[in-house]
Amino acid sequence: MEEIKFNREDIENNGIEISSVSVFIEKINELKANLNESSQELFFRGQKTDFWALTPSVFRDNLLSIEHTLMQLPLLKVPHEFVSINNDFERMTKYQHYGMCTRLLDLTTNPLVALFFACATYGQVHYKDDPNDTCQEANGVIFFNKRYSTPIDELNVKIVSALSQMDLSKDNTLGAILNNLVRQQIISKESADRWNSNSHYEEFIEIIQNNYIVIPPYNNERLSRQSGIFLLTGCFNFIYKTAINESIIEKGYKNLRDEFDEKFFYVSGENKEIILEELDTYNINEATLFPELEHHLNYIKNKKNALKTDSVQFKKYDFSDTLIATSDVDEITNDKIVTTESFKHEVMNMLGAKLDCDIQIIWGLVESWVSTIDWYKQESAKSRFKINVQKELLNKGISRENLKSQIDDIVDNIIKIAINLSKGSE
Repeated sequence: MEEIKFNREDIENNGIEISSVSVFIEKINELKANLNESSQELFFRGQKTDFWALTPSVFRDNLLSIEHTLMQLPLLKVPHEFVSINNDFERMTKYQHYGMCTRLLDLTTNPLVALFFACATYGQVHYKDDPNDTCQEANGVIFFNKRYSTPIDELNVKIVSALSQMDLSKDNTLGAILNNLVRQQIISKESADRWNSNSHYEEFIEIIQNNYIVIPPYNNERLSRQSGIFLLTGCFNFIYKTAINESIIEKGYKNLRDEFDEKFFYVSGENKEIILEELDTYNINEATLFPELEHHLNYIKNKKNALKTDSVQFKKYDFSDTLIATSDVDEITNDKIVTTESFKHEVMNMLGAKLDCDIQIIWGLVESWVSTIDWYKQESAKSRFKINVQKELLNKGISRENLKSQIDDIVDNIIKIAINLSKGSE
């Protein structure tokens, strides 16, 4: 299990917790109200962990040293795929779509899309220095900011995109790079001469060291469905030489956290599944955001309602199995039965027989669950209970192996106890 440093101060000072879709929408409306009449756009980035750096893929693992190769090889290997694409930036967006490492950082103008990505499963982590000393699903995070976008055909975008395809391990002087841009017809000879002078070179350096919010042409359905935009990163280092045309330009990398607002939204790991269920009601899910067939099939496979089939109820033929048929739940005729000592006694005995830990804490979670209206029918209430029990059992050092089936069995038994007590009260 990964051990992650818990940034308590950052969360307390800048974090805004999102516990439901409605809370998130309320916060987004507050952000939009602050835009006033500005033509600036809000943009968002959702990440399934709160400890990943905000870096495009080519900034990782020393890939910058081969960025030019990554940008050029697809044109040689599959040139027919790029016949209709006439500029470097659009080629880069196509690379990004198919998983190639680029200097683009994926963003969206749709906050619910960002929330979906923030709620993606990462896995269990141990947050060190957390006052609760928890082992849990990683927290998700949503970064945001507002800014004017840059048109795709603007010169700054063309220059940075062209530089990404150059091998700057050689011929990386300012003079050589400007001449290369002239040969590619990216800039004019007049612009090259201007920027190759001591009085105006700063203009060029500012262009290549800035980052740009660029709205791409929606030439693929995934981009359109996700309301995708990109942060095109400059981050080119400049090493000044007295002879300005001999000054060096090299590729650099950085964490782009300062491109976003100091404030951020976060989703506790234990709330991810519940929020994903809510997002599904807004038609925000894997199938709608990823149009490819594989994602549609995966969505169908994993959708909870699709799992409620007769194949699950078939376990009733094994009389040692405590699984409860869905129809049996209707036999709980008196919800108040769960407040009786008989219910507590039977549940505590069952927990004691199945768990080798302090069951009083688990009983507290049971009480919280059964206090919910229609507790035995609500899948979201069941899900919250299961997540909380799993968290407690993992904290107690109980092995993850078969943990899910064990918790499912506990849930089934609690409902069965309520059914039997209800029948006895009739």
